[in-house]
Amino acid sequence: MIDINDLSLGRNVEQIINNYLKIYDRIEKGSPFTEVIVQSLLPVNDVYGLFAMHTNKGDFILEINKPLKAICTQRGCTYMDLFSKKMVDDQGRLRKDLSVDHLHLNSLDYQDWKQGIEHLIRVY
Repeated sequence: MIDINDLSLGRNVEQIINNYLKIYDRIEKGSPFTEVIVQSLLPVNDVYGLFAMHTNKGDFILEINKPLKAICTQRGCTYMDLFSKKMVDDQGRLRKDLSVDHLHLNSLDYQDWKQGIEHLIRVY
């Protein structure tokens, strides 16, 4: 996802949230009747040290997800929580069984994600 990559490149939480706001404003201006769905950042797991510049950003992911949800509440868009309790272990990390590399979901979990998106799209 773009934001975990932004974090790995050294962008801070404020920069990332501001980018979300710019994107939302651009959509609202260019296509005011478009229903916007904002997805939270996924959890990561840093236990094995793979993709260290990405998987060491767990605390920042939470710092981004909270204002994203608030932005959706304020602006009337839908927030899709991908950092849910069913995705994380008791330490708040991406569950090991959901990923082979502790950053990307496995194919079955991508299918679950896809179904969640399809459900939201059907609502609109």
